[in-house]
Amino acid sequence: MDELLGIVFRIGKALVLGSLMYFSLRVLHFSVGASFFFALVPALLGSLNIMTGTAFGLTGIVFILASGSVLLKEANINLSIDDGIKFLHSFSSERKSGASQEGQSQSKSGAP
Repeated sequence: MDELLGIVFRIGKALVLGSLMYFSLRVLHFSVGASFFFALVPALLGSLNIMTGTAFGLTGIVFILASGSVLLKEANINLSIDDGIKFLHSFSSERKSGASQEGQSQSKSGAP
């Protein structure tokens, strides 16, 4: 009886996770087919009890992105994907230039 309850709970949790992924992707304007396909990933992984941490993490990231998208729309902030990519490139180039300048200053001072 306890094993059956565990299986039912695991499958129910996987279905909730899959539906959260589906609706989050729909909020992000994915098509119905793509949303359904991507929602199968956490649903199947969760129901088979394989890589559940990955399924939870993936669903969490998509949910956070969908929530942020809704909040930005409510605040009338219009950002495109290109703006986000430009920001990430500038952020990574600043980190690289900061790390290379730090390495050069250490090599000039003779520090290992």
